[in-house]
This record gives sequence, C-alpha cells and structure tokens, in this order.
Amino acid sequence: MSKVELNLLSVEKAKWLNEKLKGVGTPTGSRVLIVSPVVTADTKTKRGLYIPQDHDKDTVPRKGVVIQVGPITNEQREDYPGLQVGAVVTYGLYAGKELDILDLPDQVTTILSLNEILYIETNE
Repeated sequence: MSKVELNLLSVEKAKWLNEKLKGVGTPTGSRVLIVSPVVTADTKTKRGLYIPQDHDKDTVPRKGVVIQVGPITNEQREDYPGLQVGAVVTYGLYAGKELDILDLPDQVTTILSLNEILYIETNE
C-alpha cells in the first residue's frame, strides 16, 4: 500500500481558526472539532502516483487537525495526552459527524467524541 500525502492544516492555521470560532460556538462535553482534507483525484502518493477518485476509502487514513476542544475532565486529559489545538488525530472510517461550519477549500469540518479518537500525534 502506498503512503498518501494529506494536506493537513498547520498548527498556526488551527490556532487562527480556533480564535475565529470563539464566540461563535464550541463543541459540547468530551468532543473535539477537527478539519481534515478531502481526498480527491488530485491526491497523490509520495512516489507521484495519483489515487483515483473512486479509490477504496479503507486505504486512506482518516486524519484531521484539532481546531477546538470541548470541556473535558482532568481524568480525560490524562487519558488523551497531547490533545490540544493543532494536534493531528486519527479516527475511524465511520466516526464523527461532518459539519458545515467553515468554508475552507478542500477541507471538511468534523466533530468527534473523544472515544472516536484512535491516535494523537504532533503536527510538524
């Protein structure tokens, strides 16, 4: 399987979006708002191969950048170390609910419950 390059937001852009959304709304308890790239026919592998639009979605990692974190308990903070604005999260194929909050080209806004997050990594 070839590795897919995802066009993820930078930490700075995630923090900017977080500031933009203050006063507009926030995720309710134990949820995060993420922005993830739309995988299109223009998505290509590191070796330069283009993935057709009707590719098997099971082979594409579901990742997004956290732009808002709802209220979470101290215990949840210990269970999800590194969960902050700008972090990259991996989630399951059918996890989350897509929302039409931001108008970002080639990006999808999704709300996830904490238990739908499979992996947290830094955004470098």
